[in-house]
Amino acid sequence: AAYGALPAPGDHARAAFDLAALAIHHLRTAGLPVADWLEQARERFRMLGDRRMRLAVAELTPQLLRETAPLAAPSTEADPDLLEALSGMMLTLSSLDELGRRAVALAVTRLGYEYGVLLLEKGEPGTFDEVAEYGEHGPGKKGDSVRYSRTAISRMRATGESMYLEDHVAVSGLGAPSATQMRVQAMAVVPLRSGDRIIGCVYMHDSRGENPLRVRARVQLEGFAHLLSAAFVRSVGQQEIEAANARLTDENISLQRALSAQPEYDPADPIIGLDPGIQDVRMRTRQAAMSSTSVLILGPTGTGKELVARELHRLSPRSSRPFIAINCGVGPANLIESEMFGIDRKIATGVAARPGVFEMANGGTLFLDEVGEMPPALQVALLRVLQERVVTRIGSTRPIPLDVRIISATNVDLAREAYEGRFRIDLFFRLAVIPIELPPLRERKGDIPLLAHHLAAKLAARQARPAPKLSRAFIQALVESDWPGNVRELENYIERILAMTPGGDLQPVPPPRDLSGYGAQAPSAANTSLPEARLELERRLIHDALRASQGNQSAAAEALGITEQSVRYWLRKNGVAKTRVNRRTRKK
Repeated sequence: AAYGALPAPGDHARAAFDLAALAIHHLRTAGLPVADWLEQARERFRMLGDRRMRLAVAELTPQLLRETAPLAAPSTEADPDLLEALSGMMLTLSSLDELGRRAVALAVTRLGYEYGVLLLEKGEPGTFDEVAEYGEHGPGKKGDSVRYSRTAISRMRATGESMYLEDHVAVSGLGAPSATQMRVQAMAVVPLRSGDRIIGCVYMHDSRGENPLRVRARVQLEGFAHLLSAAFVRSVGQQEIEAANARLTDENISLQRALSAQPEYDPADPIIGLDPGIQDVRMRTRQAAMSSTSVLILGPTGTGKELVARELHRLSPRSSRPFIAINCGVGPANLIESEMFGIDRKIATGVAARPGVFEMANGGTLFLDEVGEMPPALQVALLRVLQERVVTRIGSTRPIPLDVRIISATNVDLAREAYEGRFRIDLFFRLAVIPIELPPLRERKGDIPLLAHHLAAKLAARQARPAPKLSRAFIQALVESDWPGNVRELENYIERILAMTPGGDLQPVPPPRDLSGYGAQAPSAANTSLPEARLELERRLIHDALRASQGNQSAAAEALGITEQSVRYWLRKNGVAKTRVNRRTRKK
C-alpha cells in the first residue's frame, strides 16, 4: 500500500526494484507480482534516463527466471547452467566480439541446435550486422551465402516478440525461401532489447529433425538474450565513454601544442576601439561567427588578425571545440605539409603516426595565418581538402572526414596575388567567402588612448604591479606616432617603457621609433615659452609633411600651404636639409 502511494516516479521505481529484489533473494516469488514490479521499475528508470538502474533491473531478471522456470514444465533437454555459464563469461571477458562468439557457441551447444548466429545493430540504425556464428547452417557448406532466414528476423522485428517454430509445417508457413533451401525443421529467433528498441537478436535453427524448445529451455533462451542485451548496452556505453575520453585527450594534446606554438593569448582581450572602421570589424565578426563559412582576415602586420579569428571562434557554436592555429609561411614546404595533414605510421620505419592540424581541429576552427605565403603545392592540397571535406595523412590512403571551419589571414593583397598568378585564384575564392579587413592603427588614432590604457593595465597585471598612470606627454607621443607595426608595436613600446619606469607615471622616454628624430618629447606648456612652442609646432608640422610625402619638398609645401622656398629655408636654418633625403621635385 505504501509502495503504491509513493508520488515521485524515482521513489516509485526504486521501491519496485527493492521489493522485487527482496522477493527474489529472501522470499518465495509464488503469488507475488515480481515480474510486474521489475517491468514497472524498468519503464520508470527508462523515463528518468537512469541507465545504471536499468542495467540493475536487467541483471535481476534472469534470477527471477531461474526461480519461476521450474514451476512450468521442467525438461532435461536444456542445460540448467546456461545462464550461469553466460554470467561467468560476462565477468571474465572484456572483448565484446569474444563474448559474442563464445555466447553463441554456448547457446547452440547446450540447447541442442545445429546452427546459431548473433546479430547486432552496430553501424547504421535499423541494420543488423553479424557479430558471431557457430555450427553448420544447413545441408550446404559453410561458405554458402545463405546461412539464416532474414524473413524470420524481419517477422520478429515487425511483431517485437520472440518466435519459435517447432516443426517443418510451421517453418513452411513462414514463407522463407532460404529456410526451405536449408531444409530447416525448427527455428528460434529471440530479440535483444535496449529499452523499447530492438538492438539485435539470437537466431538458431536445426535441419536434422524437429527440435522443439520446451518451456524451461525457452525461459533459458529468453534469459540468455536478456543477459546479452545488458552486456551489449553496457559495452556500448563503455565504448562511448572511452571514445569521449580519447577525444578529450586528443583535444587536450592539441590545445597544449597550440599553446606552446603560439604567443600567449589573453581570452579576455576584446576588440577595442570606437573608430567607425573597427566598429565595422566588430559588427562583421559577430555576423560571421554564427555560420561555418570560410573567413579571410586582411590587414597589415600587427593589426590583430589572430585576435579577430579567436573572437570569431569564441562567438561561434564551435566555441567548445578546439581552436588550432598554424603559420603557413614558416618552415619548408614538407614540414608545413606534415603539420597540416599529419603522418601515417607506415611512411617510414621508426616514424610515429601523428595527426595534423586539420584532424586536431575537427569539429572546431582552424586558423591559417600568413596564408598568402603558402607554397604552391600546398595550395593544391588545401583546395582538395576544402572541396571534399576529407583529409588524408601523408603515407596513407584512408580519407578522414572533416568538419572544420577555416579562417585564414594575410597581410598581402591576396586578390591581386591571385589575379596576377602568384596565388591560386580558385583557392582564393574558397577562402575569401567572407572578407574582414582590419584598418592600420594610423587610420584610427582616436583609439590609441583606449588601447594604451588597456595594454598598460594588462601588461602591469602580467608583471604583478599596479596599473600605471599615463602622462599627458606619453599619450600625446603615442597619438603623434604612426606606428608602422600597428597594435603589436604599440604594445611592445608600452611594455618597454613600463619595464624601464619603476614609478607609476609613464613618460615617453625614449619616444616611439618614428618620433625619435624629434629628440625629447614635446615640452609641456608649464615650462615652455610661446616662441619655443611656436618653433616646436613648425618643426613637427614640416617633419610630418615631409614624412607623408616621402621627402618630396614640393608636395610637403603644397600640403602645408606655403612655398617650396619656405620649406628649404626652414630646413637649412635648422640644419636638417639633406638633398638626398628631402628631395626637390618640381611640377612639370
